[in-house]
Amino acid sequence: MVQIKQKQTGKVLWEGPADSLVGQKLASTHLPGADFSGVDLTGVDFRNADLRNADFTDAMGDKIYFHSADISGAKFDRAKMADANFTDVRANETSFENARLPKALFRYAKVIQCSFVEADLTGADLSSGDMRSDFDHAVLSSVDFRGSDLSGANFTAADLRGAVLVGANLSGANMSRAKTEGATDPLGHKMSAKKAVAKAPWWKFWETGG
Repeated sequence: MVQIKQKQTGKVLWEGPADSLVGQKLASTHLPGADFSGVDLTGVDFRNADLRNADFTDAMGDKIYFHSADISGAKFDRAKMADANFTDVRANETSFENARLPKALFRYAKVIQCSFVEADLTGADLSSGDMRSDFDHAVLSSVDFRGSDLSGANFTAADLRGAVLVGANLSGANMSRAKTEGATDPLGHKMSAKKAVAKAPWWKFWETGG
């Protein structure tokens, strides 16, 4: 028997007849504050699930499916999730600090005031979404930001080499010390290190609430 417990209270939120959560179908489940820290979640389907304030710290696994889930306030710090699907998720003040999310899919996602500090999103798809978040020192090489709202985002010292920013809104974004060689700017032009200049302090976005 495998159980999912609420981190704060220890209350059992879900249980099933299996030895682990690998491959479990948890679509549309109500799991706020659930404790998934350090758990192998390979192949788990969290589609449309309520995962607000859940703890995924140090969780791991490939091809985890979060499509349309609410992960606001959740923690994914140091998580290792290759090819994770976060399409159309709702993520307000979610933490992905030091997470390893290569080739993650965040299309159409609402990722607002989240922290991706020192996260690795190499080759991820963050297109057509609301990505007004903190990417300080993040690895964003070859990331697809096409059509996304990045206004006020913080890219201080981020690695944006080869990233695609065509059609993205970068107004007020902080690009200080960002590596932009080979990246494509919102107008489709190739960028260079000389163009990576901050237009406004990134914290202005948080002060005004967007």
